[in-house]
Amino acid sequence: MVEQLAREHQQELAAAGTLVDLEELTAGIGDEVGRQLCENELTSRSERAAKLEQCECPKCGVLCPRGDPEPVVLQGSRGEVSFNQPSYFCPRCRRSFFPSGRSFGLVGAEHGDAEDFAKDGLGGQQSRQL
Repeated sequence: MVEQLAREHQQELAAAGTLVDLEELTAGIGDEVGRQLCENELTSRSERAAKLEQCECPKCGVLCPRGDPEPVVLQGSRGEVSFNQPSYFCPRCRRSFFPSGRSFGLVGAEHGDAEDFAKDGLGGQQSRQL
């Protein structure tokens, strides 16, 4: 990967006159790589969560149908990241919501989450019908 980046930025790297110039250039390249990695991971998690036809309402626990994904732009430490976040609508509560961190692929500190995440890629959330 480093060799590929060096080839892609060969002219800019060669034009960097001082170590400070070189470090500023490479830090910018690193920031862009980090930003793209974050964006790719959030997109992947969003796509996994969007596979859930229904998701449990965080307020009342009822299984709710998936709606249209909503575009999200977040300001991260390396720049803006954007992805389409799945949304769900609870007819009982009359509110839209996004999947919880667990169903979105964010493993928490609860015992067994890592194992559940490895099994289904969604943090092991099992919705219940109420």
